[in-house]
Amino acid sequence: MAAANNSTSSTRRSIGLTASLPFLSAAPGPEPVADHSPDFAVLRTLFDEAIAVERATPVASRDAALNRTRAIVDRILATKSETLEDLRLKALAVAWCRDFEPVTLASFDHDMSLDLRLAVSIVSDLLLI
Repeated sequence: MAAANNSTSSTRRSIGLTASLPFLSAAPGPEPVADHSPDFAVLRTLFDEAIAVERATPVASRDAALNRTRAIVDRILATKSETLEDLRLKALAVAWCRDFEPVTLASFDHDMSLDLRLAVSIVSDLLLI
């Protein structure tokens, strides 16, 4: 099973979505989208559906599913957040980039700049809300 996760993680990194931000190990699940702005409500639904497809697809043939999710994450990135839930979806997109593996500040280089440490803290806090 560890090899399967490594393969998926490597695929995400190979399509350019490796983010150096932490997140909780909790996977995104169905949540009410009423607190999202209209664009993000649609994106949240698409994101959740794409994650479900990824999880149901055998690792050996997961590239198409990962590319579909990546396209949605690209749209999330390009869309201006208007609510706290919109920002939380962006944090979940970061979690997806990290293959939903928990990461702490301690796992980063000791000389990580203050701005990156703050970004890590923001994403982590958003996922706790």
